Amino acid sequence: MTGLKWLKIKWDALLFCVCFFFLSMIIVFGYGFYTAKSNAPPYHTICETSNAVIKKYGLQLAQLIYKEKHKKYPYLWYPATETQSGVSIYKKKKTYNGYTFFSDCTSSAYLINMQGDIVHKWHKSFYDVWPEPAHVKPYVKPLPEDLIFWHKAHLFPNGDVIAIYEGAFSPYGAGIIKIDKSSNLIWKNAVNAHHDLDIAKDGRIFVLTHKYNKKAKVDRIDDYITILSLDGDVLDNISLYDAIKESYYKYLIPAHPFGDYLHTNNIELLTKDKANGFDFLNAGDILLSHLGIGGITVLDGKTFKVKWALTGLSEILHDADFLNDGRLVFFNNLMSHQGRPVGSEIVEWDTAMRKVVWTFTSFDYLNGNFHNYFDNDIFSSMIYGSQQKLPNANYLVTESAGGTLFEITPEKEVVWKYVTTNSDGKSISSLHWAQRYAEDALSFLRGNGDLGKESGKII
Repeated sequence: MTGLKWLKIKWDALLFCVCFFFLSMIIVFGYGFYTAKSNAPPYHTICETSNAVIKKYGLQLAQLIYKEKHKKYPYLWYPATETQSGVSIYKKKKTYNGYTFFSDCTSSAYLINMQGDIVHKWHKSFYDVWPEPAHVKPYVKPLPEDLIFWHKAHLFPNGDVIAIYEGAFSPYGAGIIKIDKSSNLIWKNAVNAHHDLDIAKDGRIFVLTHKYNKKAKVDRIDDYITILSLDGDVLDNISLYDAIKESYYKYLIPAHPFGDYLHTNNIELLTKDKANGFDFLNAGDILLSHLGIGGITVLDGKTFKVKWALTGLSEILHDADFLNDGRLVFFNNLMSHQGRPVGSEIVEWDTAMRKVVWTFTSFDYLNGNFHNYFDNDIFSSMIYGSQQKLPNANYLVTESAGGTLFEITPEKEVVWKYVTTNSDGKSISSLHWAQRYAEDALSFLRGNGDLGKESGKII
């Protein structure tokens, strides 16, 4: 074979490989476009696989590259926008005075007085409870303790706490525990608990859980309500997929659900006193908010089927609550003005009039100073966020991404403000939720005095 013929064969082979490569890319791109538009297989598998790769290698890479915590641990730390930590506003005569209970991006919860001093702290490491956690499958083993935190905790008057762990694995629910006032473990349960819980009058614990549904045509995470006994034993599991699918509101379930399609983030039981304001609901009904469908559902407390739903009010929604007068309130993470995002808002919705009756927005937070909107200190949290309506009609608001708690009056005046001290100046810890307790509500503090010292700016 002459050298010229050999060169031609090599050239033809190279040309064939190049053409085959580009043809394959065209086919793959074309089919990828088709699967993305139609959700046909293997679109969901690709999504799940890519998410796993990102979690495993992306996190490791970020931890190596970035020193700032808000880049190293996104969704737990944020760029610091506040220059002063602790209590900066305290208008004592206008506030609902008491103790504020909250958690940050650690496996801890804190109780502070109105001056911002820590009166009590609870802490329990995830790995102290589960040294080898078989119920979760971290993509990075062992997962750093910095990436496992208490999303929600419930404080009892005697100082006992029920806490929910979440972590940077999938599903992200990591278990539920009960500890005493000295952070000693009382019981644990390895269900994939996440986001929120509520306690029934009889002591049963209603907690949100989730798990992968491998029997579905595509991998998806299904949400459940798991009912636990006083001792933390599972009494029942309620599928929210079935609760919606077997109701009039079945259209809320996507045609091809995949991934975390509901992302239920709040649960609340309707109490007897509040039920008087809702003629279409009964005591024991269950209120849920879902980020995935941007709406609220209410389950019948006996049949566990959806009996009422409200959608279309928010693209990103958290912490829906029953109020006493037939109203609902929720945290709208993304408020829009003239087609662009302008912070967050608290929204009250009247179920009888079917309309918004009160809001507190980022503009209200700035006292109407629109020209200051581009300053750092605005009311804005793209994730998490909560509110508690206090007995004096004020609201305690958790601005999670800002690491800030503040109390507002019905007239929209900020009368108390606290910024977490968990900050290094460049990054600030997220605060997931907060609850205010009356001064005489916590029996475990009686006789101990107020352990805090006067501090903060009192106006």
